Amino acid sequence: MKKLIFILLLLPTLIFGQTGAGYTPSGEGKINYKSYKTHSGNGAASSYNGVSYSGGAGSTAEFDAMVDTNQPGTTLTHVGEATPWSSGGLNGGHPPRWGNSFFAIVYSGWFKPNKNGTYNFKTYADDSSETRYREVGTTTWQTITFQWGCCSNRYGTATLDKTKWYEFEFRYQEYGGGDYYYFGYSIPANSSSPNYNWISSNHQFGTWTNVDPGGGTTTTEPEVDLDLEFHSQLSPEQYRFGVYYDASNEQDGSTYFNTSTMNSKYYLDDDGSKDITDYLNLVKMTDGLKATTESGSVEWVVLYPYDSTNDRHRILIDGREFTATNPDTDPNDLKSLQLLDLYDGTITVHSVSEGSDGWQQYYIPGNLTTAISNSSYGSGVIRNAGSYFGIRAEFSFEDVEIYKGHKIVVNNPSDNIEGWTAEEFMDDYITVADVVAGFNELAGGGIFGGYKGDLSGVQLQNSDVNQDGEFNFQDSQIGLAFLNGGDTPFNGYLQEIMRIVPKSEYDNTTTSNWKTQTNKSPSTNFTFSIIDTIQTLEYKVSFIGDVNLSHSAPQSTSSPGTQSMSIRNSSSQKSNEFEVLLDISKEEDKFVVTLDVPQNNHNIVGSEFRIGYDNTRVEFDRIETTSNLQSFSAERTNYIKLGSISTDGSQNLNGGVQYKIYFSPQQTFESILGLLSVTKSELVKQNGGGIDHKIK
Repeated sequence: MKKLIFILLLLPTLIFGQTGAGYTPSGEGKINYKSYKTHSGNGAASSYNGVSYSGGAGSTAEFDAMVDTNQPGTTLTHVGEATPWSSGGLNGGHPPRWGNSFFAIVYSGWFKPNKNGTYNFKTYADDSSETRYREVGTTTWQTITFQWGCCSNRYGTATLDKTKWYEFEFRYQEYGGGDYYYFGYSIPANSSSPNYNWISSNHQFGTWTNVDPGGGTTTTEPEVDLDLEFHSQLSPEQYRFGVYYDASNEQDGSTYFNTSTMNSKYYLDDDGSKDITDYLNLVKMTDGLKATTESGSVEWVVLYPYDSTNDRHRILIDGREFTATNPDTDPNDLKSLQLLDLYDGTITVHSVSEGSDGWQQYYIPGNLTTAISNSSYGSGVIRNAGSYFGIRAEFSFEDVEIYKGHKIVVNNPSDNIEGWTAEEFMDDYITVADVVAGFNELAGGGIFGGYKGDLSGVQLQNSDVNQDGEFNFQDSQIGLAFLNGGDTPFNGYLQEIMRIVPKSEYDNTTTSNWKTQTNKSPSTNFTFSIIDTIQTLEYKVSFIGDVNLSHSAPQSTSSPGTQSMSIRNSSSQKSNEFEVLLDISKEEDKFVVTLDVPQNNHNIVGSEFRIGYDNTRVEFDRIETTSNLQSFSAERTNYIKLGSISTDGSQNLNGGVQYKIYFSPQQTFESILGLLSVTKSELVKQNGGGIDHKIK
């Protein structure tokens, strides 16, 4: 049975697992993580079935409750894998997570130590943490260190057997403030006088894996969930998507191919999520070679000292390891290398030649100086020749297989909304409020431009309508022209305006980095990789031109003015709201809709109304207004939009205004009931925020 992980869209949104080689062959050097949102994300206590937690964990039982998804305050948000010595692993404790407060991280997997004896351990965490293990085949956890509160080094010991596997669970939780987890150890030889090392790739504690070593070839079947966060006013189920797989290594030469038929599309669920596992092409393809080594009698390897300028080593491998020892292997395909106990990871080609017995040259990233000094192999295997190291290593090669990469393409609502047009879609989310907000932000710098500071990073990205990398008066003029019936800022294709952005990038878009963000340009597609685990692809959706975020997903943190500007105003039932008077009557041979905005003190700098009409029975004629502001209007298929705007905020509608919209009947009517109506209305202040009102 599949386990679906859904994070509600403001729906909430998109989670990535991490790729990597594994334990013979799919888990070695990797550990699992799970990230939980705790305390309901706001510090609240939680209780379930008589078990509660609040604040920082104060016991194992309270920690157990904190990571129990039955608790109403706990939500599993991310699942994936990490290398133990990475910042996302045990050298920082920062895998993907929902936010920077009120979360818990649980690392799990198995390890086999390199040495027999008593290890000393040191952990350092913020806030509460618990580090424990148990021998495979046993059921009782042995606690190494624990900390109830924050924040200091904690010490413990464990006597381990290098021939045995141990299951571990390292976990910590964050309530507020700083957050981290670090794991360190001292080898048995120093048990009486510990010399601690923080976990790193250069200090090999032992072998780590996220695949049960007692389970043989057991693997986790991939499961992928899609989670797109729209604004709550939008209906995600109106959007469709297609799933395509990487076909670049197939004979037809296609780059990507649909997993079903070329025209097949699938609907999102109403919360923006979808289990897409059944739509994937779960076939692996060869992705280069990995070389593994063991000590030998011939120096087949030359390793040059660390290049600090480029943060790498140059390594030479004798070409005969490819042509003679391992024939039919292409040195161009070598992408990964395990070099004794010095390195295990990716490499890049520097200079190679297929079929040559000469040196094949590659680059190893990072600094191996310490690893060379601490290597368990002696000088007879790793010879220091002064300007290089000669290494006696014998090679074997194996194919690296990965699942095919995939991409998802989101399609226009026009695929499944009858009568949808580009103009009508734009009318819904680029309104006078968006244009006022844009002009107001730019007016903060006076006649020479500059930002006032009311908009968030995502709002500034959306404001760059012409996509030239800047937000300036040209962009706001495009919006103003559209209000007045000008061309839409796009030609009817969703990829011209819809941005699908990884949640973490979206939420971390600021007024300083919005121009340089990777996904600042519109796109209705994204690519992802499949891994041997459950993963949720978590993204947020926004639209170019939607300055006030009325139809774009909110950021988790935003500027002070964002929330008020994102409120869409329409007719309401509150009795104490500002009233706009409506009259629909017949004058001679015309039907007339009259809207009166009375005198007020609201400093209204923008108004917009939408008048719907039966275009089979009446025809739009003209608009008359007493507005002292710049007026605008646009005629659509079955409605008219009109209003007024002050782009510099120097004038307002405090003196009131009247709009009269004339229609010509196309036949004789006894009554005008049902022919004309006000379907939308908006009154805005200078910062783009709405004014509560009702049509009466």
